[in-house]
Amino acid sequence: MVTLPWGREISVSNCLFAFHAYVHLQVFRTAVEQLGPQHYAAYGAPESYLANTRPHAMSVVNTAATTPFSRGHQRMIYLGEQFRTTWASYLTPAARRMVDWLCEAISPMVDMRIERPDEAQAAAGEAWAATAPAPTTRYAKNPKLHLRPLKEHGILFASAIEQPQIRKLNTAAWLMFELCDGRNERDLAQAYAQITGVAEDRAWQKVEPMLGHLVASGMIVPIDDAAAAREGRAA
Repeated sequence: MVTLPWGREISVSNCLFAFHAYVHLQVFRTAVEQLGPQHYAAYGAPESYLANTRPHAMSVVNTAATTPFSRGHQRMIYLGEQFRTTWASYLTPAARRMVDWLCEAISPMVDMRIERPDEAQAAAGEAWAATAPAPTTRYAKNPKLHLRPLKEHGILFASAIEQPQIRKLNTAAWLMFELCDGRNERDLAQAYAQITGVAEDRAWQKVEPMLGHLVASGMIVPIDDAAAAREGRAA
């Protein structure tokens, strides 16, 4: 959830939907500005509509131009800038491609200050380096576990002889459990990002709590480099 400056608290996915809609409206707005004057005599200019009296074709919101973010194109620019900066880590690779496509489509009409791909990649790399965990510990599955997977439901049940308690892993925790084959924290975060599509600079935020839970429950155990080599992962 994010809080927008025009007073709404909304999910990032809904913001992406709104950004997509505002881009379409900007294309429509540009068409009216360039082709519309010949029809102003019959229908009136968009700016002639009085604020708070009727919907404005260029806004979807209102015509109170003195109010910040009262126009659709103002909200479009704000959302586009957020997706390429503060909210970039919330987006999957597919969502980032969608944002780039929308920005490219609208750039001839509005200056969105699009970053070049190499600059965006470098920024993402710096963000990942700043948040990535230090590769200090490697993890492996507890060899004493009895496992019963229910693949059709995306659930794994597990129990250990010394701890007669059945544990239930959802799909995300099950994936993390399977990735623990001698990988260290950084390797786990990178593998999780590659498989799930989560941005690399956000992956550790997902991995860390699951890893802690698996260790606390005895599902996985920390190992040294020699044990990691036996698990099949090079030290």
